Amino acid sequence: MHNFKLFMISLGVIVVLAGIPHVLAEQVKSNQNEVSPVTQQKPLEQSQPVKKENDNPLFGKWKVNYNSEAFKGAVINEITLDNGKMIGITVAYIDEYGNSEKANDTILEITLEKAHPYKGIYQLEYEGESYKVPCKIQSVSETQLRLSYDYYGYADTEIWNKIR
Repeated sequence: MHNFKLFMISLGVIVVLAGIPHVLAEQVKSNQNEVSPVTQQKPLEQSQPVKKENDNPLFGKWKVNYNSEAFKGAVINEITLDNGKMIGITVAYIDEYGNSEKANDTILEITLEKAHPYKGIYQLEYEGESYKVPCKIQSVSETQLRLSYDYYGYADTEIWNKIR
């Protein structure tokens, strides 16, 4: 499990580093007349407690696919409630051959329950260190989420597909 986590961290770093020029080029094209999102940030509002898991379309299991030279497979995450807070937990890792390994790692805390896009804190690991990174979670459709973050200039976007 430890080697797999290190592998996933390395994969994430490779994907981020490889994607930076493309992402920056696209952002420059689409945001030429916009003010940087960093200057537009508003103070975080207090989140309202969520009463039931079926009240929010984010709840359920989500699959994130990876298809690169470094890793082919998927990660299964579940968004649920924990003491009235919305959280994301990695519940399984699946390699390209279908071999799976169970997990129980909290990776996401959603801080604004009714905002669009939702805001949260995404937990990343790199070289044995854990980092909590602000992120945006946008519902693309009832069955797809876009989770994006920008941490010290390293931007990444993941597409999560609902499986339950």
